[in-house]
Amino acid sequence: MENHHLSRMARDRAVEQSLDAALELDELLRGGSSDSQALAGLVEILMGKSSETHAAESSQTANLYRRASAHVRNVQQNTAAVSELVAKLLRFGKGEAKDTNPENLRDLRDFCLGINRELVAEAFRRVPESPFTRTTKKDAGVADLYRVQHQ
Repeated sequence: MENHHLSRMARDRAVEQSLDAALELDELLRGGSSDSQALAGLVEILMGKSSETHAAESSQTANLYRRASAHVRNVQQNTAAVSELVAKLLRFGKGEAKDTNPENLRDLRDFCLGINRELVAEAFRRVPESPFTRTTKKDAGVADLYRVQHQ
């Protein structure tokens, strides 16, 4: 089986898709349309092209799911509960489940929001700190030279 790794571009798309999926699920909770294109797109991004690949195979995605599940009120933080939540997401995203139970829809919506929050947090952690925001004086190299030359 293919071991799927999320590239930076796929992660950026997953940020958008996870938020859109949460909005779709919220609309469904309010009695709206059951069209879940964003949720299907999120599942495709997380799973890769191979639909047989299990979502938790990669330690990277398993860790993402564990952190995202902490945002779901009714899910315990154990492997079985997280796996069940991921399985619900995959079934719903692939169109295999038409569950309209409000509690399950709320859990999926909160899980999608959790994925969004965790991916955004990862993106912010990747951004290097600006040398001008440092509290202690350190040699910032080129940035210090630029500042000295342009004063």
